Amino acid sequence: MLSDRLQFNVLQTQNLSNIWRKNAWNTLMEKYALLQLPEIVDCIEVFKEPIDFQVLDHVPVPRGLLQIVQGRAEEYTKYILTAEDREAVEWAPWSKALGGGADVGH
Repeated sequence: MLSDRLQFNVLQTQNLSNIWRKNAWNTLMEKYALLQLPEIVDCIEVFKEPIDFQVLDHVPVPRGLLQIVQGRAEEYTKYILTAEDREAVEWAPWSKALGGGADVGH
């Protein structure tokens, strides 16, 4: 049961990430000759997944999937372009589906 929920959380996070990634990719394809511009560098950064090997001196407070995804959506707001994109990033259905924002890994 736990693995099913974790798999669901990962899939939903990937689905939402594809919204801003798709728009960043389209911008890259339109402006590929201008790869040195800050706008293009920003688009490329959307595809990088952060990996952090920092050792913390405290136990981090766990965040729910809803909090994680909202943070990512806020970070990439400039790539959520259309009304369809904004609709897909609406959080009310998520909250219900996740039982009010279930924690990842719990």
